[in-house]
Amino acid sequence: MSLVYELIELDRSWLEQMSLLEHRAQLSPWTCELIEASLSSVARAWGFVDRKQTEPCLFGFILVGLVLDQAEILTVSIEPKNQRQGLGKALLSGVINVLKQEGVNSLFLEVRQTNTAGIALYQQLGFERIGKRKNYYRLNNANKNTSQHPFEDAWVMKRVFR
Repeated sequence: MSLVYELIELDRSWLEQMSLLEHRAQLSPWTCELIEASLSSVARAWGFVDRKQTEPCLFGFILVGLVLDQAEILTVSIEPKNQRQGLGKALLSGVINVLKQEGVNSLFLEVRQTNTAGIALYQQLGFERIGKRKNYYRLNNANKNTSQHPFEDAWVMKRVFR
């Protein structure tokens, strides 16, 4: 069965689905409490919903922090079985269009240095590397009792809307 998706703005009623999806899709997932706290402050969320199902099903979402005319992607999650099908690109493109229409001038994000697929996608969408955050991501497989370094650096990327 193919997906029939619709981009919608998500409110707190989607919190449980967002949290479950985040945990299925991410190496270091945000907690439900952290997603909720972000939505209660300066963040907004958008997602792809499959309306063909009896209960609308969330299979991708993005959480974006907004301050004045700048935005930052806080987390992006796509259902693992639907990854590598262009949905991440479609989700980001749709949200970028919404942000531009709302007067946002620039969009920032951090990405694991080893996430080559994510970096390539962001570059396709016009993001440029502007910096690096040392030891930004925790490695789940790092053992505190070994000499393995338990953190990974992140690239900071930015896209300016013209």
